Amino acid sequence: MTSPRRWGASAPVRRVGSRWRSCRPSCGIGCRVSLRAFADVAPDVEVRLTDPPPWTAIDQLARRAVDVAMIMVAEPDRFAARHRGQFDIVDGGEVPLVAALPPSESDAPDPLPLAAFDGRRIVLPQRTAAVPSLPEAVDEAFRAHGIAPAAIRTAETIQTSIPFIESGAAWGVLPDPDAASLRRFDLVVRRLDPEPTPLRALVLTRPGGAQHPVIARFIASLDVRAR
Repeated sequence: MTSPRRWGASAPVRRVGSRWRSCRPSCGIGCRVSLRAFADVAPDVEVRLTDPPPWTAIDQLARRAVDVAMIMVAEPDRFAARHRGQFDIVDGGEVPLVAALPPSESDAPDPLPLAAFDGRRIVLPQRTAAVPSLPEAVDEAFRAHGIAPAAIRTAETIQTSIPFIESGAAWGVLPDPDAASLRRFDLVVRRLDPEPTPLRALVLTRPGGAQHPVIARFIASLDVRAR
């Protein structure tokens, strides 16, 4: 495991009796691998999850509603430069993007040509200029390869976009950090050719927050680098 490359995550930590309790981490699909690793090294810590959009997670962290925020961004260096001083930022590594198709597409090849999205209805999570993330990464890939979807539906978050794909109402491109996180959904998952530029997972804390014993244990359980 490499030592953390420090740039920041979203979950408050409180002392409860003789136990440390980690409350309300703000993270979604991208943090499940991290939580499994943390459970192995800190089984005594209670973790309560929320899964807001990235800009909400950042606001929760700033308001001290959470202690650690895990987000996925499309422009990590730009994000780090903008928020340096406001948060400590840790690089959680690349998050590959894959095709997420309805169950009826079980015969789709693997890898799936990115061009297969041309003329399709797709669904993307809501976007914000403050935190370029999945929508911007998909836009870049489609633009680079001349792909024009027939229509784009907007969902509030990555999680809420998944039912549209499961129902056959749309196709999607989703983050798949460990090649396993999407298996619990009724989706056909395929690698893409060419592969879009991966997202970057970032772990945010308030300045100095990573020195807290519980948060330090959490970050130490990650194979990450501090920015």
